[in-house]
Amino acid sequence: MAYEKSKGVLAVATSYSNGSYTYKKLDKFVGANNITITPNQMQDLDSYVNANGYLKRNVLPHSRTKIEFNTPYLKYALKKELVGILDDAMTVSDGKCNKAERKVRVRFYNDWKDDYETFYGYIPDVGFQYGGTYDGVPMYMPIRIAFIEY
Repeated sequence: MAYEKSKGVLAVATSYSNGSYTYKKLDKFVGANNITITPNQMQDLDSYVNANGYLKRNVLPHSRTKIEFNTPYLKYALKKELVGILDDAMTVSDGKCNKAERKVRVRFYNDWKDDYETFYGYIPDVGFQYGGTYDGVPMYMPIRIAFIEY
């Protein structure tokens, strides 16, 4: 498979029914030049450098993907839409997503594989910085969003 415009680069599951997920693309919330996808990061357990200076690695079989992006400046309506999508993603009724852990199902385009992958990940704390009020509504500075695989 390859990149598909209809799927975009990044999406989160917002509903689940009959064994199938419905995804919502997040591409429009990604600021220009502001997304980093680090797929399948290797994890080590008790790796060390021996007495001769050689690295001895114990690479674990499970890898983790990390996705980070900043939004562009957002008016209140777009910020509210983004927060609503993320809230829906945390409340998907698949028995795995949940608000307590901010756990969501993520679909992303993996450049290494030229294909799409999914993972369950959590959303670290999100800070909202106001950039003033325009036309009577808040304007938000770029917001950092991240998804880190379990």
